[in-house]
Amino acid sequence: FSVDDILIKLFAPASKSPISFVRIAAHFDDLDGVQPITKTLAALGYKVGINLMQSVGKSEEQLANASKTVGSWDGVDLLYFADSLGSMETDEVKRIVSVIKNNWDKELGVHAHNNKGWAVTNTIAAIENGVTWVDSTVLGMGRGAGNAATEILLLELNQKFKMNYHPEALFGLVL
Repeated sequence: FSVDDILIKLFAPASKSPISFVRIAAHFDDLDGVQPITKTLAALGYKVGINLMQSVGKSEEQLANASKTVGSWDGVDLLYFADSLGSMETDEVKRIVSVIKNNWDKELGVHAHNNKGWAVTNTIAAIENGVTWVDSTVLGMGRGAGNAATEILLLELNQKFKMNYHPEALFGLVL
């Protein structure tokens, strides 16, 4: 079976699917293997994102090369960077966003883990530095110590950016 054969069995055309966005997680060293997947998903009409796993500690050259590589592909709409091990600190978030933005001209996202208790803080720092897509989960549920908690992130966004989200809609789930 080819990648195309498998994807066509797994994914209906986006126009007939309840989902419209597919994000593919990849390690920096595995990016080349992802390109055929992105082409097929884009041809099926999906918005496609790449999630650069374990971004913390990557050199500026590694971040720039990955951004440029993905940016050269047709059909990729969004690039995420992930704190897969939950060890990222705010200065690292700012550094990574800066390098990627210098080498990527489309939407940028962040996926933070909470091993050090910094997932919400790092997500806010990413937003302050131009990231427009962020991940969160109810109660921060996720691998290891979890992710940014949606209900806390919404409260922070309301306070810090004067947004008008309604986190109380989630309180029944989290109490």
